[in-house]
Amino acid sequence: RSYSPTPSGEGHGTEDEEDPVSLTLILKELRGVGKEVKEFRKDTKSQLLEIRGELDKVNARLNEVETRVSGHEDELQNTDKIMVEILKMQERLQAKLTSLEAYSRRESLRLYGVPEGAETGAPSMAHFVEKLLRENLGVSPSTALQIQRAHRPLSPPPPDGSQPRSIL
Repeated sequence: RSYSPTPSGEGHGTEDEEDPVSLTLILKELRGVGKEVKEFRKDTKSQLLEIRGELDKVNARLNEVETRVSGHEDELQNTDKIMVEILKMQERLQAKLTSLEAYSRRESLRLYGVPEGAETGAPSMAHFVEKLLRENLGVSPSTALQIQRAHRPLSPPPPDGSQPRSIL
């Protein structure tokens, strides 16, 4: 049954009364709405596919970044291990250098007050120092002095009347 009120608001209606114009309009409107819904769904689907494509690209780039970061972390970890080994080696070498420097200085003598040019007639500075020690300190000729090297510092000779350079 259908009921349609009268324009005056009274509720008199007849059963199965239909207005063909209004049904046609309603049908036309429904078809228009249906078309709009289809177009909306089509647009939404196309936008969704576009978003999925962009999301796939972003995921691919993210995976690439994660792979690179993981590789860099591994390299950094290896670099840290190498750095620790290098620091340990540097400490060992520094200790060895300090030991060698100290050892080399133990048997070194420095002679002060020997006039510049006093070594002029000697075949070498080592021979001059040996002769100087034997004559001035009374070292017997049977005692081996084992002088390996002897020299004055490489700085220029001082002016006359100044303190002479030492002999090493």
